[in-house]
Order: sequence, then C-alpha cells, then structure tokens
Amino acid sequence: MDPRFVRCFVVMCKVKRDTIWRRLALYHSFGLSQSQVARAFMIQPQILGALTDESIQRKLLFYQDGLKIALSQVIARPAILPCSVEKNILPRCAVLSVLMREGKIQRDVYLLGPLGVSTKSFSERYVKKYEKDLPDVVRAYEWKIKFKGFMDQDIEIC
Repeated sequence: MDPRFVRCFVVMCKVKRDTIWRRLALYHSFGLSQSQVARAFMIQPQILGALTDESIQRKLLFYQDGLKIALSQVIARPAILPCSVEKNILPRCAVLSVLMREGKIQRDVYLLGPLGVSTKSFSERYVKKYEKDLPDVVRAYEWKIKFKGFMDQDIEIC
C-alpha cells in the first residue's frame, strides 16, 4: 500500500468534512484550484489537516506578499507550508539575503529550492559552505540578523 494514501486517509479520518471544505475554500480564495490543492494534499496531507485556517492564510500571504512568490509555485512545493515561518523560513531568507548582498549567490535564485530543502541540506549548502568567508551567514541563521526583504538594504543587525 502506498504510504501517501495512508497519510491522506488518516487526515481524512481525523479532520471534519466541514473543516476540509472550509480550508479548500480558503486555498481557492487565494486563486488556487481544487486540483492544485488535491495534488499538494497527496504530497503533504498536513495542508488540510494540521494547519489552522489562520496559519494557512498567514503563510500564503507571507509567500505571496512578503516574498513575492506565485502561490501556484508554493502549492507545487507543499512541504514548505507546514514549516514555521518564524523559526524556519525567515532565518533561511536572512541567510540567502546575506549571500545575495555579498554576491555569493544570484539575486534571481529560485527561493523555493533553498526554502524547501531539509535543515541539514540547507545548513551544508548555504551556511557551512560560506561560514569561514562570511560569518554573517551564521548570525543570520541564528536569527541575530533579521530578514527585512530582498533589496539592497535588506538586513537589520541585532
């Protein structure tokens, strides 16, 4: 039996039907189709189960307005939706911002790649790789340098 089916089945058994329909409507209100959400659900059942309506809305607004990422791209990589924006995504954005500012990576990097990898992989690729030449990446990853956006003056040192 496919483990994805089992995970989806568990969510469908635990979550009330009205809640699932309400969350589908919430995703739809952001311009996402039912088929996009269904595909994402098969990969990451938490998008309809574990996340609250408020969390879904806050995260979608952050990716859409804060990071300027098309939500169709976000829903295609649903593993990032359950991630904590404050504990996971913002520190990664701070690291990427420092690397962009210093010219270590291009400004037009596809953000969902680095944001969607495992913690170990991100740390190896973007923190440990540059920590000797650029100690600010460690400070950014520890959230001692706050992310303020991907522009010329995009960091705030704490």
